[in-house]
Amino acid sequence: MLFYGAALFLFLLFTDFLDGYLARKYKISSKFGTYFDATTDFILVFSLLLAFGPEDFYAEWIPILVATVFAFFILTSYSFKITYDPMGKYYGSILYGATGLRFIFSGEFFYYFITIGILLFSAASVLSRIFSIMKNKEPIESKEDEA
Repeated sequence: MLFYGAALFLFLLFTDFLDGYLARKYKISSKFGTYFDATTDFILVFSLLLAFGPEDFYAEWIPILVATVFAFFILTSYSFKITYDPMGKYYGSILYGATGLRFIFSGEFFYYFITIGILLFSAASVLSRIFSIMKNKEPIESKEDEA
């Protein structure tokens, strides 16, 4: 199962990289595409965390933490105009990296190293988003406000 999980992970990582590369090369970008990419990244990482959690790859609460951070991202995206969120941009990459590292390294040290790393980067991502919101402080106007 570990081999198939690693192969699937590498394939999905490659397709995510290819998608980003092609979007940049052809200068194709949309708000929908941005959220779609973030959502598919979340689904991939979340699925891997659920699949390999029982294998003691991660602490059992890590998928809940990642889902909470993603929910916070979605809720704040619909509520505030966020011009730039430095950590949020890299959070998905960090989760990909943490997942990939667990396919390569085993043992108690790496279990705790990766678990603590995910915890710290999750906290940094949430704080970065909060600071971005506080810096901008512009809520998105609803259609009812315009009438």
